[in-house]
Amino acid sequence: MTINATLGEYGARQLEFHGGKTPLRGLEIWNVESDTPVVRNETLEDGELSSWLEHSGDFLLPKDINPAKVIGSLRLLYQCWESGAAFSGTNEMQLRQDNWKSILKKLDLPLSYTFDLANRKHVPTRIILGDKKSNHKISMVCQSPPLAESFMTLALTFDPATRSTRGFYGFQMRQNRSTPGLELLSMIQHESDQVEDPMLILALCYGVWINTIQREHGNISLQLRKVQEQTGLMGDYLRQHQIVENTINFDSVHRNLVLQHAYLTNGISDFVLSLGPATMNAINRIEEYFDENQTAGYKYECAEIKQYVEHMQVRTSTEMQHRQRMLDRITMYLQVLYNLMQQEIARETKRDSSALKSISLLTMIFLPATAIATIISPFVNNSAQDNIVMDFRLFWAIAGPITLCVVLLWFLWAGRTQIKKTFRDMKKTK
Repeated sequence: MTINATLGEYGARQLEFHGGKTPLRGLEIWNVESDTPVVRNETLEDGELSSWLEHSGDFLLPKDINPAKVIGSLRLLYQCWESGAAFSGTNEMQLRQDNWKSILKKLDLPLSYTFDLANRKHVPTRIILGDKKSNHKISMVCQSPPLAESFMTLALTFDPATRSTRGFYGFQMRQNRSTPGLELLSMIQHESDQVEDPMLILALCYGVWINTIQREHGNISLQLRKVQEQTGLMGDYLRQHQIVENTINFDSVHRNLVLQHAYLTNGISDFVLSLGPATMNAINRIEEYFDENQTAGYKYECAEIKQYVEHMQVRTSTEMQHRQRMLDRITMYLQVLYNLMQQEIARETKRDSSALKSISLLTMIFLPATAIATIISPFVNNSAQDNIVMDFRLFWAIAGPITLCVVLLWFLWAGRTQIKKTFRDMKKTK
């Protein structure tokens, strides 16, 4: 058993195969000379998978197509996984194991692909060059990181003798929302007149992920704009006496910033950065391979697809710069948010301090009189009216001056710094 076969067997043991409710679909495209491409996209019912793989029964070449005029073709078996239906924290596969083995065999997919699928690690465009024994067929694998609701996996095999590509494509989708998987499927059908190019789908995959990251960056930029509005960090804020006029919900702003930072560091950027060079390297290797193996009878024209990938690399560089700027902004916003929180804490502390001063003043006003009343109360004679009046006058005669002295001493103590400063200023002026 070869190493690739061993990896495939190991990966199969990690997957949880069962016949789920998610159907398989078959996309077939024939690019016909001097005619529009023929596209057939059908859902495979129970028992139809074997016929589709064998290209028999209802899945024969359409009668109105002349095989001699077919420039190139694509036969892609794909499956859309709803969020939570597959590869959402588990290695659940919506297929029976015997069907999966048939798919690998009939579509000539690389044996190690099952290992890549089971591990759900990103694979940025890996190619396996065949030899004369395998009719110079080329296998290609590309797989995104295990992102929530955006996982994508793709395995293809190109036969230069017939200029045909066969493969399996699986992706996650969300209801009523566009995903990279659906976008790639749409672009493949839109570019159906170039299906004879072995790198077409992988190049389009690169473009789809750049579009995805561009949309995410746009959404994140809008969220950061909201943070600016909430914190008052707009154009002329430096000229304001107070940066924030209204109360800020610091928890909400902090949660939003942390969430946007998580989006920017969720692994898509690393995948896209590695996808561009890997795709270009695959194109160059395929070009060199067919130049060296003229017996394959195939000349790979890759100028147009190279230009497309180079353009996508420029877009990637622009988006990575945008990403870095937003990360720097988030870092700055978090620092500003921390400063604003410190200011708010200081204001709250000042308000608490003022309240404590008021309580202290009230205590000092009433405490001397209360203490004196407590001391003289045992000596008060309540039997005579005149004595009560005399004792009451005596109480205030004693409590009044003491209270005034205590309050005066408190004011002198509280303002001692200012009093010292005033005396120093008076001495300097003399």
